[in-house]
Amino acid sequence: MGLNWRSAPLAGGGPAGLQQPGAGRRRGLRGCAAALPSQQPPPSLLGPSPADVGGGGGSTCAASCSGAVTVLVGKRACCAHRAILAAGSEYFARLLAPEGGFAESGAVEVALPDADPSAFAHLLSYMYGTHRGLPCTQLLAVPAELLRPTAELAGRLLMSPAVTAQLTERLAARTTAATVLSDLVWADAHGLTELAERLRAFAVRKRKALELDGVEELAERYPQQAAKLLRAFAKV
Repeated sequence: MGLNWRSAPLAGGGPAGLQQPGAGRRRGLRGCAAALPSQQPPPSLLGPSPADVGGGGGSTCAASCSGAVTVLVGKRACCAHRAILAAGSEYFARLLAPEGGFAESGAVEVALPDADPSAFAHLLSYMYGTHRGLPCTQLLAVPAELLRPTAELAGRLLMSPAVTAQLTERLAARTTAATVLSDLVWADAHGLTELAERLRAFAVRKRKALELDGVEELAERYPQQAAKLLRAFAKV
């Protein structure tokens, strides 16, 4: 049985860049900044799909999002305060700084077209929650199926290392002999060096339980990761 590489797909198919949005879709967006985190992101945290936005005119959004930024996440939209975004994410801090030199600087819209909307909802909850002094463990109660896309997006947004550390800690705790090789490939692909080392050590400890087909597929498709794993095996 080969590795189930698609058992937990990456949001948007991989580490795509953050892109500059278009000029449209600026009408009738609901504010979402005040939502508190929960096991499932509150529906109010995400605005309507741009396809559902209608009426008004360009000035409507300016009124409803005064002093805020509209973040387009995939096909969903949300208003968030500039100061909260900048404090919680180095990416947003650079992007929204007047002297930042980015094309979107000073704009009212920022697009994350390949991000997972639910993952962004949890990270935005974290930004607002830490601003209010809520505990990190409560804020990052991310469902298991969102751990990978949320950790990936936190890295893309250059959030605090504490965010990635807590998410990757849970990823490491959930790995099994059946999933460790695909987890290892994912961690290496996203530059999560510490997590990759922990997963590699786990694979060494559970080497007798690893599926031979999975190891062979790893060697065929990801020779560099396989070589690192073989070197780790040799040290035992």
